[in-house]
Amino acid sequence: MSLGVFYTVISALLYGCIGYFGVALMELGFSVCDLLLWRFLVSSILLLPCLYFADRNNLYNNKRNLFVLFLIGGVFYGGGTACYFEASKLIGTGLGMVIFFTYPLFVSILSVLINRAPITVPTLASLGLIVVGLLMIAFGDSESARIDLQGLLFGLGSGLGYGLYVFGSKESGKALPPQVSAFFVCFGNTALFVLYSLFYQANFAFPKSISVWNNVFMFALVGTVLPIFFLLQGMKTLSASKASIISVLEPVTILAVGAFILGEQVSWLQLQGAFIVLLSAIIVQFDKETVNVKSLG
Repeated sequence: MSLGVFYTVISALLYGCIGYFGVALMELGFSVCDLLLWRFLVSSILLLPCLYFADRNNLYNNKRNLFVLFLIGGVFYGGGTACYFEASKLIGTGLGMVIFFTYPLFVSILSVLINRAPITVPTLASLGLIVVGLLMIAFGDSESARIDLQGLLFGLGSGLGYGLYVFGSKESGKALPPQVSAFFVCFGNTALFVLYSLFYQANFAFPKSISVWNNVFMFALVGTVLPIFFLLQGMKTLSASKASIISVLEPVTILAVGAFILGEQVSWLQLQGAFIVLLSAIIVQFDKETVNVKSLG
C-alpha cells in the first residue's frame, strides 16, 4: 500500500466518525447551520498556527491558489454539505447518502473533461461496485425511501459539490502544504455559515458547557481537521478520481460506528454492502493511471 492510499484510507475512516459528534450536538438543540459553523470555526482556529510556520514565499507565490481554496471550501464543500442535509430531510438519509457518495463519478468526469485522463476498467468497475454497495448499506434495514424530485436534485447537488471540492483541491493545493490548504478550506466554510447564520437564521446556538465544547472540539479535530489534512496529503501522490473512490470507505465506517458505538442494528445485507464497498477500494489499486495533472492556471 502506498502512502497516498494509506493517508486517504485514514481520512475516510476519520470522516466516518462525524455522525457520532454531529448527532450528539443536534440532540442538544444545534441546527444544521450551528453545527457546521462551529465545526469549521473551531477547525480554522486549530489550523491557524500552521500559517505562522508556513513558508511565506510559498504562500505569496500561491496566493491565487489560496483564494481558490477559500472559495472551494465555502462554495463547493459547504454547499455540498448543506445540500446533503436538505436531501436527507426530503428523501431520507439512506437515499441521500447513496446519491452523495456518487461524487467519485463527478470527479472522474471532471478528470476526463479537463485533464484528459483515461477511463480505465478498474475505475469503471469500482464506480459500479460503489453504487451497488451503497444501495445495500442504505436500504439493508428494509426502510423505504421517500422519492421526491427536489430531494433528488439536492442529493445530486451534494455529490456534485463535493466532487468539485475534491477535484479543485487536487488542482489548487498540490503546491501547498496540506495543513495550509486545509485551513483555507475550513475558513471558506466558516465564512459561508457565518453569513448564512447572520442573514437567514434567526436563532444561534452557543456552546454553554464543557461537555458541549468537548463535542465541538472533537467534531472539529477528528471529523474535520485530520481527515481534510490526510485527504489533501493523499492527493499529493494520487489522482483526484482514485482518491475519491478510496474515500468512499467513509459510509463503511459510519456503519461500524453505528453498530459498535451507538448500538444500532446492522443487517446481513448491509454487511455485504460494506464488503462490496471495500472491494471497490481494493480493485481501484490495480489502476496504473498517472497521478500528475495539469494546472488550471
